[in-house]
Amino acid sequence: MGETTVLLSQSHYVIIHYTVIIHYTMP
Repeated sequence: MGETTVLLSQSHYVIIHYTVIIHYTMP
């Protein structure tokens, strides 16, 4: 169960990270 939580946390972080990059790269 702990591994699933970590996986979801990392996935959520990656989504936010790429969203920010796209936002600043293509305003």
